[in-house]
Amino acid sequence: IIFFVDFIGNPITGCRYECETDRECSNNQHQCVNKRCQPACRDGVCGENANCLARNNKPICSCPENFLGDPYSRCYTECINHSDCQDNRACVLFRCKNPCSEPNPNVCGVGADCEAKSHKAICSCPRGFTGDPFVSCREFNKQDLCKPDPCGDGALCQPGTDRSGNSRPVCTCPQGYRGDPLTKCVRGECENDNECTSNQACFDFKCKDPCTDACGINSECRALNHGAICSCRSGYVGNPLEACRESQSNSRIF
Repeated sequence: IIFFVDFIGNPITGCRYECETDRECSNNQHQCVNKRCQPACRDGVCGENANCLARNNKPICSCPENFLGDPYSRCYTECINHSDCQDNRACVLFRCKNPCSEPNPNVCGVGADCEAKSHKAICSCPRGFTGDPFVSCREFNKQDLCKPDPCGDGALCQPGTDRSGNSRPVCTCPQGYRGDPLTKCVRGECENDNECTSNQACFDFKCKDPCTDACGINSECRALNHGAICSCRSGYVGNPLEACRESQSNSRIF
């Protein structure tokens, strides 16, 4: 009796090949290779990293999701780290994509601009708009000049303009307060004369002597009821608020 390799059947009655066409293989996931039924998705059929699906006795090769390449030769990832992509792209599931649209197309808020830079999505409100660029942007108005408040502690912020007419915030200390409105305003010593002793008056929120530089030349000053009472010195006449001159009766006659 003679046996032939790769043949099947009864050697007495007759031998034949296992198959000559794919349809002769009972399992549709097999195909006829060299007269034998073999798995359609056998080693070496598809390329490196590729997936194989047997259908109708044929291997169907495909690259995995987010892989690139020819599934019959080699599948590969476009990136593993952000540094594998251009500056305006980010590595998302092994692919270099625009970070302004992948993986979240709504990474920025309503009305905001998005710029891809350093592999990140940079959100900002357009010129003339304000708000939180990650939530929403709205048209700018003057009240927004004081948001956030640029003034010092205790100071008031109001919309204003600079010398060129451009809008800018203006910081001032409230009435009764003094200090540098850009750093801190503190409560003054007084707001009106009644908060000072009778021989003082309220100047620039401080209690001061009302006689300071109040009267004229050759005059005398007396502080009374928060005011300055000016009078000419003895032997002098004139307007004590401006100047007093020596009385003629006190002048010597030569």
